[in-house]
Amino acid sequence: MQAPQLAGLRSSVLSVLAIALPILVITGYLVVTGLFTKLESSAGDIVALSVAVAVGIPPAWRIANRGPSSIIVTFGYVLLAGVVLFFYSLWFVCGAFNDCL
Repeated sequence: MQAPQLAGLRSSVLSVLAIALPILVITGYLVVTGLFTKLESSAGDIVALSVAVAVGIPPAWRIANRGPSSIIVTFGYVLLAGVVLFFYSLWFVCGAFNDCL
């Protein structure tokens, strides 16, 4: 009985990591560039977004630990995380720095 409970706990922890790590990475980038530099670099934003999504890939990959399902879950994660983090970045910059589009 204890093994299924551990598997559920493992999936929960991996899900939290897959969500929280990218948000922490992109928030850190936005705070540093917003407070300490006034550089407006589209390339830097794209790199930060890519790194933030990439940080969450290993936990997402490990959630579905079986062949093709891992690939499908990871592909869906990359698409969803990219879109969510893009809009989160716009919201965060508008709210924190009053620099809305």
